[in-house]
Amino acid sequence: MKKTLQYTLLALVSWGVAIYGFTVIAPWTTAVPVSHLDALQQANANENWRSAIVDHGKVKEWSKGTIGMNPSGFWTYVSILGTCAVSAIFFAARSVKSHKTERDREGDRIVHRASF
Repeated sequence: MKKTLQYTLLALVSWGVAIYGFTVIAPWTTAVPVSHLDALQQANANENWRSAIVDHGKVKEWSKGTIGMNPSGFWTYVSILGTCAVSAIFFAARSVKSHKTERDREGDRIVHRASF
């Protein structure tokens, strides 16, 4: 049971980091330089901002810049997101396999039947 719990915890942590990565990547794809905002949006933005995003109608500063301004930072986050998502799936599969192995060792094999 210890191995199953470890794989489950690793899957949950990996998934949590992947979700965080998505919350960073999603707005980054819509970031624009402040000069590209329309007149109404520019009135709500500071001209000293590196870039801005429009989040549900509200203009917010995006300090990471656009993808073109900071491609290495963007691709770092994309690689973290991808690695964590794949790791979460891998650890979840290992957890299920470990659980089945432990259950079979105990002799408590359960046969599931489809009910219609």
